[in-house]
Amino acid sequence: MKKFISTMFVLMALSSQAFAYENYILISDKNISNVEVKDATIISVVPITTLDNDKKSAIITSLKVGDTQFAFNKGDKLVSFEVKVTSDKTVISNVSGVKIIPIDLPVELRK
Repeated sequence: MKKFISTMFVLMALSSQAFAYENYILISDKNISNVEVKDATIISVVPITTLDNDKKSAIITSLKVGDTQFAFNKGDKLVSFEVKVTSDKTVISNVSGVKIIPIDLPVELRK
């Protein structure tokens, strides 16, 4: 019985990490191109192509805890952001000219 309880505890701890990070959708008024992430082991930034062949949005996925930066071309202007991923939330700083919406949080908890 003791082994069963300890095994269940370990499995619960491992499964809770799968949903510990917040993911975001980034929306721009111009096309997003040339996405560069300083440390791609911490976050992933993937532009989304729409039916109109526009790339005005991207998915930001947190992969592990850490600090990094990412940048992309918004039209002909270079835009960069700082990202801090902790075990319970993701903070994106220096946001200007784009809208960043959390996709993992219920509407009641969004700022």
